[in-house]
Amino acid sequence: MDDADYPFNDEFLFTEEDRKTARERFGKIYPALDHDELRTLFAPFDKDANDAKTASRWFGFSAVGCVTAAFLVATAGEAFWGDDRFVLWVICGVSVVFSVGGILLGAFGVLFANRKEKWLVNRFLTERLRQFHFQFLIAFAPDIVEAAESGQWDAFNAKRANQLALFKKRVVERRLPIIDTLLTDYNHDAWLFPYSEPTLAPGEAATQLFDAYQMLRIERQIRFAEYKLMKRRRSFSRFPRVQAAWLTGIAMACVFGLVLLHVLIFVSVRYWPAPEKYLSVAAVAAAILALAARTLEEGLRPGPEIERYRAYRSALKSIERRYNEGAAQSDKFKAMASLETLSYNEMVNFLKSNYEAHFVM
Repeated sequence: MDDADYPFNDEFLFTEEDRKTARERFGKIYPALDHDELRTLFAPFDKDANDAKTASRWFGFSAVGCVTAAFLVATAGEAFWGDDRFVLWVICGVSVVFSVGGILLGAFGVLFANRKEKWLVNRFLTERLRQFHFQFLIAFAPDIVEAAESGQWDAFNAKRANQLALFKKRVVERRLPIIDTLLTDYNHDAWLFPYSEPTLAPGEAATQLFDAYQMLRIERQIRFAEYKLMKRRRSFSRFPRVQAAWLTGIAMACVFGLVLLHVLIFVSVRYWPAPEKYLSVAAVAAAILALAARTLEEGLRPGPEIERYRAYRSALKSIERRYNEGAAQSDKFKAMASLETLSYNEMVNFLKSNYEAHFVM
């Protein structure tokens, strides 16, 4: 499965195919699932988040690449052309250009332009909108069942529109202070609405509501966690397991290379002095490449990403079992409430982890 084939955000029913499937499976409560105003609000935040993440990562990689090139050029220049002052001056100039380029890319691309902050702020908004969508289905489940049984959705739609307007004022317009609070204070509430466990009148509408939550929320979150944990044979992809494998492989190759080069240097000093200088430069270059790999690892943080998604998937599967095994409505609502809290905590951990990540070499 290619990246483009993964159905991102299909729980919002963005495509006509998604809406057709939802109408066929959950026709009685379909108006509660189809929220065009939320999709309109969500889409630009999602696009801005993806664009800012791509730009932030590009600047980070480029900065590390420039600084690495500066170190390599300076090392080789001093070793091979140290006696030629003009050539050494030119090489030092090239090294300075790479160094300054790396600093400018890192400073202006990552810090001053705030691309990473833009990525994370917009990702916070998209996840909070996702939580709005499903928390509303839970908190206002009696309204949904009542509207489904009567066929009158005007009161429900008005209530949902009012709540979305409040969301814009309380969350969208205050996103920066909210994120600052999230990063420093864990005493906060996951719920966007006052919540107490609802009781639904038994019937087709209630059954469809529970089935829709399972398919669009529980199963989608599990699939997303499994998608992020995939390990594909690609050069250097967005998947943290692939990134971890590549960066670990580069670091290990550099370590083994250093050991081998030092053995060769030891032998060359005694028996074959000619290549000693080349071996010494290669050893320094291996150390520089190992440092670059470590810097990329610190910026991407694939290890913590892997552990976070594994823990999230495990918790989701536990909730799914409770949801499926629970015969009473209260059992299902408790599992749903647990998932919403879990999703919120995962969002906070994501924000905190990525705010702390830096491409510093």
